[in-house]
Amino acid sequence: MTHVEAVEMMVEALATGPEHAALIEACRALARTVDESGFDDRLWREYRLALKALMDGASGGSDDGDAFDEEFKRMRAAVGDAEES
Repeated sequence: MTHVEAVEMMVEALATGPEHAALIEACRALARTVDESGFDDRLWREYRLALKALMDGASGGSDDGDAFDEEFKRMRAAVGDAEES
């Protein structure tokens, strides 16, 4: 079974809604990349974080160390605080 197939099975099994669309697409894209390029430490870590974020989001739970939420907050703050030129 490929990672793409596994992600599709997981998405079908989880109670996802439109609010999860971006995370689902991120998981799909990372799964395709993992399938095509093989094992890479950083890529694998990103893929596992995306899967965890999707599972946490779909279950309504999240732990305090959710790396995706923290990264999104950081990026949003950086964009929101950017000076206009």
